[in-house]
Amino acid sequence: MLQISYMGIGSKGSAKRLYIQGLRLEDAKFSIGQRYDFKPLADGRKGVEIFVSDTAKRKVSRKKRRNSDVYVPVMDIFSEDFGRALEGVERVRVVYFDGRAVVTEHHEDRSRNAAIASLVQNLKAGVVTEGTLFAGGGVSNRALHEGISAAGLMSKTAFMLEIDQTRMQMAYENSPAVDSDTLYVSGDVNEVEPETLPQVDILNISMPCVGFSVAGKSKNKIASAEEHSAGIAFIGALQIIKQVKPVFIVGENVKGYMGSVTETLVNSYLARLGYHIDGGVFAGNEYGALENRERHIWVAVLKGAEFALDMITPMSQKPATLGEVLEPIPDDSNRWKKLDYLALKEARDAANNKSFKRQKVTADSPKVGTIGEGYSKYRSTEPHLSHPQMEGYSRLLTQGEHEAVKGVPHGHTAGFSESFAHSVLGNSVIYPLFVSIGRALGLSAKWLLNSGAYDQAEPSAPAPAPAPTPSLVQPFSHGNSQLAGSHGTQQLSLI
Repeated sequence: MLQISYMGIGSKGSAKRLYIQGLRLEDAKFSIGQRYDFKPLADGRKGVEIFVSDTAKRKVSRKKRRNSDVYVPVMDIFSEDFGRALEGVERVRVVYFDGRAVVTEHHEDRSRNAAIASLVQNLKAGVVTEGTLFAGGGVSNRALHEGISAAGLMSKTAFMLEIDQTRMQMAYENSPAVDSDTLYVSGDVNEVEPETLPQVDILNISMPCVGFSVAGKSKNKIASAEEHSAGIAFIGALQIIKQVKPVFIVGENVKGYMGSVTETLVNSYLARLGYHIDGGVFAGNEYGALENRERHIWVAVLKGAEFALDMITPMSQKPATLGEVLEPIPDDSNRWKKLDYLALKEARDAANNKSFKRQKVTADSPKVGTIGEGYSKYRSTEPHLSHPQMEGYSRLLTQGEHEAVKGVPHGHTAGFSESFAHSVLGNSVIYPLFVSIGRALGLSAKWLLNSGAYDQAEPSAPAPAPAPTPSLVQPFSHGNSQLAGSHGTQQLSLI
């Protein structure tokens, strides 16, 4: 092997054209005046083998190097036969050997087409596969699962990745979106070996927000997210994306993610891999939650598929007031506390022209503000429910009430301490919003199948078996061996 070149396919008239010049052409025996020919690859792949042949009609031509008397060899190949051998191919890889050169479809395009083909095969069985990075307690994964089911498809969670195993334990014990075939990966996203993960149709990403939020920057005394140790999480995420090549990627983060260096790098790299990215800010109240959490949602779609943000439409209405989800806590419960220090802090902040104000709510409140990871610490800017009778007394929402204001199904955090549940929920998403996103992704996937554009797509694995009827409440079993797109470590083929 003498040289590897990656290049685009051009055109001349109506014919596809490959133009090769210089470097090691002569070393590969393609010198000026040498006759050569080509033939389609015998193994059925899209591509051709170019080979030296003294009886062929084609001949290596020459081109004068600019501002020099030196001539370099040139092969300018275009014909109908060449076009048929590379039908649908836009970019190629050319590998040069002694006396021959092998032209194949560019590995990135081949990977993209295989991902689309895998999704189509799964869709024919009514199934889509999903993986989640930074899974936390599995709230977003469960919501997507429910939304995809609402679109008439079965969602199969192929893997979940989370650095905190106890959080993932919550999903393992309480979520119907996972089953015995789900691969649980416990570790930092940057230490995980991407090749150990199965291919998926949809990838769900909620990267750590600690460096993007105002509070996170203030607490950690940093000017940008990338200064924090979690700021390089996107590097591992991108490596995984390139490996598992999902057709759809959904991402969620605080509004501070927008315009960050991380967003710029992520979007640029995804575009390089063939994705179109769109995003916007979504509010919890508009999608059925009492918590008016505003978050930046972005969706990346692989070339060949379609998605529009306006497909994310509300599927439920929020409760009219907080009182509809409150538990019957007695008026004399020790949950009610007189937090004078918070009142004093509020007065100090006001005197110093700081905008931090206590968030006091009542049973009649039509919404609550954002509840974060540290809610159990009685932070002043998060919801404190005022006592109905005793002036100055308030309490935090209970574990179940916190689930309810985010729209998370009751019992998702059951079996874990209240402070841990608040931490998991504080880091999670607005559940009904992600149900709507899941439904939109499912409908987009079905459009791909119904369009018929990929009826001839070749799967990268055997076709899946028929899927059972989707269920929103019961775990299901559907082995990975039946799903298109499952793969192990692959060897690089240069011929």
